[in-house]
Amino acid sequence: MHPAGQSDVDEVAELHALACIEQNGTDPRALDPHSYRARVGRRIAAGRVWVARDARGIYFKTDVTTQSERIAYVEGVMLRPDVRGRGLGALTFARLCRRLLQENERVCLFVKAAEQKTVAFYRKLGFKLHAQYQSVRFARPHWRAAGNLPTPAQELTPDSMMLPQATQADLSLLRGARTRQTSARRS
Repeated sequence: MHPAGQSDVDEVAELHALACIEQNGTDPRALDPHSYRARVGRRIAAGRVWVARDARGIYFKTDVTTQSERIAYVEGVMLRPDVRGRGLGALTFARLCRRLLQENERVCLFVKAAEQKTVAFYRKLGFKLHAQYQSVRFARPHWRAAGNLPTPAQELTPDSMMLPQATQADLSLLRGARTRQTSARRS
């Protein structure tokens, strides 16, 4: 487990795109692949992306998007599909959490509350429910893709927004909490 380097941009972008597709049905490469790859590169350059490798390449990635002495906010936790179900994701993520808790009081992440399997995964690692909230997601209007820039009044019209609401769970792991020791199952 280590911070990603610029040579990892393509692999990280691919794994992150897969996460977006699985979690919300959108492929961030579809609208503007060049800008998407550049955003991934900027996150890597800022030291926010952590990866773990095996013989086939990056099998695990996550973004530590915000970090202070009090909190580390983690998002985009993703495991390559061919290594899922063997305990490797839990082992790798627990290792990163222990490392983050050396410098932060808490590790925090958000998951969709309806995704009980995901919530259970994090709870097994020692995460506790902190709060629940409703999320609203705004979509980029279709006319932006065509290069037609709207006036500010046109920007947020009901037909240019998507307002799906989902209950989110804010889970956190506190320093001093026991992080579950896991071992990867052999395949």
